Amino acid sequence: MKNKLSFFIGALMVFAIGMAYAFDKPEGPKEALTMEEVYKADESGAEVLDYASSVKPYWHKAYSLDTITNAANDTILLPVTLYSAFEGVFQVVRTSISGTANIALKVEQSNIASGNTDWVSVATGSGTGATTEALQLTSMNGLRYRLILDGTGTQSTSYRAHITLKRKY
Repeated sequence: MKNKLSFFIGALMVFAIGMAYAFDKPEGPKEALTMEEVYKADESGAEVLDYASSVKPYWHKAYSLDTITNAANDTILLPVTLYSAFEGVFQVVRTSISGTANIALKVEQSNIASGNTDWVSVATGSGTGATTEALQLTSMNGLRYRLILDGTGTQSTSYRAHITLKRKY
């Protein structure tokens, strides 16, 4: 009787260990998030980006081609609120249409989830001519981010912005 009970307990332990392994297998290769998979709403209905439950490692958005003329400026808001730590690259491809392309770049962050106040500059860059420039942030702990493109001089310059975020592990 004692041997049967020991055998039963041993078999039950092997089964439990096997089941634990089956449900805790390492994940396969990770894929990029699509815009539909990234968004969810917080309590206020605002869209947020939170990788706490996601297995996919990065998010990317390519913005439409746009133009800055003379001393105009454009502001591109990151369309999500971040509730996890990220690193990111804000990249702009400039193409001179006429004059001398001269667009300065600035990335700003806010730790306030809504409204249009309390923005702080976290990265800057500038360039003339048809160039590609990237501003890399190795630690994005703010809630919201925006990219400001500021033209100077006499010019007409087209640009395309790309923003890529990667969750910090």
